[in-house]
Amino acid sequence: MSGLGSISTKIQMESEIISEFNDALLIYEVELSGKRSEFSFSQEDVNRSKEFIGDFSKSLCLAIKQEKISPSLNSLVLQIENGNKPIDSWIHDLEKLINEINTHPEENNLEILEDIFSLLDNQFNNDLQYLYGR
Repeated sequence: MSGLGSISTKIQMESEIISEFNDALLIYEVELSGKRSEFSFSQEDVNRSKEFIGDFSKSLCLAIKQEKISPSLNSLVLQIENGNKPIDSWIHDLEKLINEINTHPEENNLEILEDIFSLLDNQFNNDLQYLYGR
């Protein structure tokens, strides 16, 4: 596959992940605020969001620990490794989130989710700039 085709495919995958992550994060935030009924989200929507967040967080945590590397997470892991927050803190926060997502979700978990979303968005923007800067 050409370089252009490769980056286009990567951008498409990132776009899908960002969209799904954003939706899950929105529903999770609404659920935590106690305003789910105001937004017409069902319990099924909440459960799917928690499942997505939990699965994504598990995959990311395993990738950071280098126990199971997912090619779709390589860029995200690289950003985490090169960031200011220590790897051990990322692992701790992700493990805490994974353990709490279904039992007793807390607002302080939003910070780690927003950090992840920010990194995803940053990578997407970098790839777009690369594509259009060619």
